[in-house]
Amino acid sequence: MFTSFWEIIFVIWLTVNSLVVFYFWHLLRKLFTGGGRGLRGSIDDSIHKSHTLEKEVGILKENIQEINGRQKNLLQKTAVVRFNPFERVGGEQSHTLVVLTENKDGFLITSLYTREGVRVYLKEIKNGSVEKEALSSEEREAINKALKS
Repeated sequence: MFTSFWEIIFVIWLTVNSLVVFYFWHLLRKLFTGGGRGLRGSIDDSIHKSHTLEKEVGILKENIQEINGRQKNLLQKTAVVRFNPFERVGGEQSHTLVVLTENKDGFLITSLYTREGVRVYLKEIKNGSVEKEALSSEEREAINKALKS
């Protein structure tokens, strides 16, 4: 049958090569005809999904920008300062509340407690300051605290 050692080696080498070729042929066949769609169908599906994801990411970016724009108008910075405006009335029952947006716009409410009653004052804040009315030291302190918060 085989006359020399080299003929046996050659037959083994041909057998191994045939098995490798058959294995790769099987893989390629599976790749191009897998699931009845083949490689082209898989690539088309991936491209379609990629375009869909791009659109969804664009929508999410727009939504985030809209939320960030709205956030600047939300009340975010607050501070409360309690104080005693009169020497004779004890306990720091009077207070100033400051509420500001990211743009430093908002309002302050000052409540003064006296023996005769309680008085409440409201002042509008634009860009971190009150333009038309004078501020007490407690109101300035509350605004500064709110701006730092």
